[in-house]
Amino acid sequence: MLAKLAQEIVNITSEVNGHDVLITDREGMVLGSSNKPGNSCWGHSAKWKNHLNSGS
Repeated sequence: MLAKLAQEIVNITSEVNGHDVLITDREGMVLGSSNKPGNSCWGHSAKWKNHLNSGS
């Protein structure tokens, strides 16, 4: 349910502001994305955690 709502928010926000939008949970799991095939819950939380922790 949360991922579905997050994806709806992402779709609307991205359409309105013309930019990619990403929503994650506290652990970095992607809940909604405007820039990935299949969009919501694509499941690469470790990739995002590593990216965020590396300071890139």
